[in-house]
Formats: sequence, C-alpha cells, structure tokens
Amino acid sequence: MAALICDFFAEIKANWAWLVTSDKKGNPGKNPKIAASLASKIYENTIHADLPFILLGPDCIRRIPELASNFGLCTSKNAGSILGERQWSLLINDVFMMGGIHSRKDVLLFLKTDIKRNMIWNDASCSLTTLGRELAILQFAGFKRGETLCEKEVVFHLPEDASDPDHITLLLIWSHLKQIRDPEAILAFVNESECMGTISS
Repeated sequence: MAALICDFFAEIKANWAWLVTSDKKGNPGKNPKIAASLASKIYENTIHADLPFILLGPDCIRRIPELASNFGLCTSKNAGSILGERQWSLLINDVFMMGGIHSRKDVLLFLKTDIKRNMIWNDASCSLTTLGRELAILQFAGFKRGETLCEKEVVFHLPEDASDPDHITLLLIWSHLKQIRDPEAILAFVNESECMGTISS
C-alpha cells in the first residue's frame, strides 16, 4: 500500500513539465525531488488518519475550527482527514486522494448545494475544476455514491466487490484525467446512486 519517495519521484519527474504548466493555482514545488518528498508525506498521513473517511470541500473547511479539531488536518507533519497542507498544489491534492483510495476510506463532500456543471467544469479553459478532478479520480477508482440521510450530504465509497485499488498510481490517474473532454460522464457519476430512492438528481 505505501508508496515510497522514489516511486513518487519517478512519476513526478517524468511529468514535471506538465505538472508545472497545468497547475495554475498551486505550487508543485521547486523541483521533482522536493515535490516527491512532500507528496509521499501527505500520502502516508492520509493513509494513517484515524477516521475511516476523508472530507472534501471548499478551501474554507480547513479554517473551520470544529472541522479541523474533529477530523484533523492532513499536512506533511500530521495525519488527518482534511487536506490542510499550506503548500497546496494539484499534485498534493492528487496524492491526498490516492491515499484515501488506497486505504479504502469513504469520501464525504462538504457542500451546501447540489453539484452543478460549473462546479466541476470550467468552460472557458475546457478543463476540470479541482472538485471535478477529485470526482473524476473517484470514478476512475471504482467508487460509488452511497446513501445519506440528507440530500445535501454526498458520500462515495468503494464497494466490497470492487477491484483492489492498490494498482492505481499517479501515472494512471493523470493519464485518465488528460482524456476527459467534457463533464457529462462525471455528472452522471455524481447523480448515480446505489440508493436512488434517497438521493435526488
């Protein structure tokens, strides 16, 4: 399950130019080796978080004291269920997701509204938003939307009969993301549920 720094380094180095040019909002690091070291720490601390789920949502969730205290912030120094690393980048976000997937954690979305197209897809740049990227990764890994008590609560889990997710690597994730040309398949994935009677589309 655990990915070594050298494993990350090989994948990150091979895609370094793409990572730097693709990540407009984040900072993947000064060089592939430093980025791989940080990524491996985030990955390990996601896997070793005490709770059986990770929590996704807008930037503000890591600044809500109750959430940070109850769920823990995942950084290069601490295990937790909310990504709280200050040196954020799409790379760091991807390894956080991969850590959750490899440890078969459920994924909860902290949202106050239904998921709409503009939340997962940027029409101007024809690219996924961060949330869209996260949902695309979950879909790729075989996750399914599950039952919740509230329509605004969204949870995804890996079915018991799903393939072992340990084979999923950053390279496989990135290859999949590069092939996405529109958000329709992701919207269908979001609105699909194993418990359709409890979730509105």
